[in-house]
Amino acid sequence: MNTELSELLKREAEYAQEHKDAPVSEGTTVTHRGQRSRIFSLRLSEAEFALLERVADERGVPVSRLAREWITEKLAAESRPTDVAELAEAVSVLASRLASVASGTTRA
Repeated sequence: MNTELSELLKREAEYAQEHKDAPVSEGTTVTHRGQRSRIFSLRLSEAEFALLERVADERGVPVSRLAREWITEKLAAESRPTDVAELAEAVSVLASRLASVASGTTRA
């Protein structure tokens, strides 16, 4: 590979890494090859979806990403053995998140 092309690829990789959390441009198709292969449909009330959408907007992430993160966090917590102290900490964190959502002051 010639030096010019190598430098271009290096700059593009650095830019992509620096901006990996930037919002996706309209019209862009995002794929995650090899990572996820199942689609799961979920029905929410209008109020639940509106709240999910508001929190996602505040965090600057797509609604599906936020929902997936919350689901995977819960699955991870459910799949490992916990002692009483870990369970108490998880309940505390969840209570804090719910309180911040209810008050409109969500944290990322």
